[in-house]
Amino acid sequence: ILRQNDFVNRVFRSPFTKFIIPYSLLASIFFASGIKVITDFLYRFRLEIFKKYILLLVLLIIFLYSLPTFQGFLFSPSVKVSIPKEYIELTEYFKSVDKNKRITLLPDYTFWGWFYTRWGYDGSGFLWYGIEQPIVSRTFDVWSNKSESYFWETKAALEAESVNDFEKILEKYNIDYLILDKSLLPISSTIRGLQYDRIESMLSQSENIQNVKKWKDLSLFEIKHPKKNENFISFSSLLPNIGPQIKITNKDVAYLNNGDYQTNIFKDYDKYYPFLDFMAQANIVGKAWNIKEDGKNFEITRKLGLDSNDYNIATLSADTKQDVFSEMGMNGKGSILISLPKELAQSFNINSTEINNCGLNKGNINVSKKHSLINIITSEGATACFNYDGPKLEQRDGYLVKLHSSYNQGRNLFFYILDKTKKQGYVETRLENGTEYYLISPRYYYGLGYSFNFQSNSYRNLISSNSLTALSIYKFPVDEIKNVTLINNNYQEKNTTYYDTFSSKKKNYYTYNINIEPSTPGILTLYQTYDSGWKAYEINSPLAKTFPFLFGKRLKDHVLVNNWANGWVVDDKTNINDVKIIFWPQYLEYLGFLFLI
Repeated sequence: ILRQNDFVNRVFRSPFTKFIIPYSLLASIFFASGIKVITDFLYRFRLEIFKKYILLLVLLIIFLYSLPTFQGFLFSPSVKVSIPKEYIELTEYFKSVDKNKRITLLPDYTFWGWFYTRWGYDGSGFLWYGIEQPIVSRTFDVWSNKSESYFWETKAALEAESVNDFEKILEKYNIDYLILDKSLLPISSTIRGLQYDRIESMLSQSENIQNVKKWKDLSLFEIKHPKKNENFISFSSLLPNIGPQIKITNKDVAYLNNGDYQTNIFKDYDKYYPFLDFMAQANIVGKAWNIKEDGKNFEITRKLGLDSNDYNIATLSADTKQDVFSEMGMNGKGSILISLPKELAQSFNINSTEINNCGLNKGNINVSKKHSLINIITSEGATACFNYDGPKLEQRDGYLVKLHSSYNQGRNLFFYILDKTKKQGYVETRLENGTEYYLISPRYYYGLGYSFNFQSNSYRNLISSNSLTALSIYKFPVDEIKNVTLINNNYQEKNTTYYDTFSSKKKNYYTYNINIEPSTPGILTLYQTYDSGWKAYEINSPLAKTFPFLFGKRLKDHVLVNNWANGWVVDDKTNINDVKIIFWPQYLEYLGFLFLI
């Protein structure tokens, strides 16, 4: 009755897994009770002699019924695939490698976090079930909003074929090994979108990336790091304090321009990049920047949350500042405004497109076109598809996509941008009512062309009605805007110092022991995704080593490093040699064991 209830089936993502365990328990109890009813019946009529035969029969039936379980049929043969030998050899190779080395997968080109191979595998990934070292993958982004930027930064660097940016991303996220898998097939693009040859060419150009093992479809690369990093720990000083804290970016210009940095909200920033998260690939909830139009200009604004009178505006190039930001103004109310003249690259005649049903169901599609408006009504499961091509849009430039749509009924218009050179999706979203803007960052220098695609899909019992009234593409200096920098009037540039006078030991997944000799002020960095649950303690007694949260002295300045990792300020007021880092929520499990006992 519960399983057939619509409300219950909506509450649980997978109702079967929630109900099968209590169902099995009850079925077992009733099964045993049923046998007891039979044996009681036999006793009542003095037929005890048949009891053992009944029990043997029941055991035989149970055995025959469950026999497929012992023959390997818990999984159907139709969904089983044999893992190629090279994956087994790769797994064996990493058994002799330091367990505290981080691995990433290439190509990790689709944000769907899914893998489909020529040899039959189709799923969210499997290597981490055989390799103990941590593996970075889009599959795990869901566990922390500090982790997603890695995917977008890597994707942008590979698509632009920027070896320098890619190397810096590997350093920023402390990646030690790359696994290139050429057996992958595309999920949402063509085989060209996987860029096998281009990725191999990029890796061969890097002096810091070396091929250590090669199989038929797999290649393993090792990355050299310029600074000491031991068990995900590094120690440095004079890291610049750079803001703001952001949720996501596809190009961390703060890191690319400055190297490692901290974000300490309790101190004045040395530098501030107001448009560090200036991107449109992901829906950034609560973003601080905004785009609007003022006559012949676009205006980009952002609230700063700091006293702008204490900062000077700067960019990477004086020429860039003069040419691009000729109409830039800033006020003392903690906000910045950039005014840019509109430069139309291409405008589309909305009514010029053909509309087809690209869905699995026939259904009905009704289209009406008036002047600069197109209205699409789909019903009975039909999906209306149409697109506009910009084959001459050079991908070395940045663009602003402006469109205006109206949602009337059913599902909103689905919109995505396709790179016509590498056949990859760039933006995928559902449109809201009114005017919307989407950014396209500069991509492959020699790339050419974009396609702007729309879908209006319906359900069998729900009509969808949508309108599109405008689609225009403007040249837009996306990277230059991201590079706009506010520099503190009192800031003096200093070179970061990296120390190797420390040792670290990763005791388990939630405990790190660090010894600093001699005691030195600086920032202790843990290259794990930032979380307030990570705590660092100064250890000065055996009891503090065992129970740091009770007898240790906590390092209170827990800062964000490189907008994703954990850092603790080790000041020069006390002599600190031994530090212990723990993830304190793990101890709640042990507390639970005590309660259980």
